Amino acid sequence: GLKAARLAGGWLRVAQPGEQVRYILHVSTLDRVLVPYPSVDEAIVD
Repeated sequence: GLKAARLAGGWLRVAQPGEQVRYILHVSTLDRVLVPYPSVDEAIVD
């Protein structure tokens, strides 16, 4: 998960989430930790 990725010096990102996933991330405030990216390329570059 996210914690393991961070401990290993990595990251976990959400790329191209659907509308429902974006909504769930927003209402649960998980979008503060798992920032949704519009594409895989943008998730990798950032």
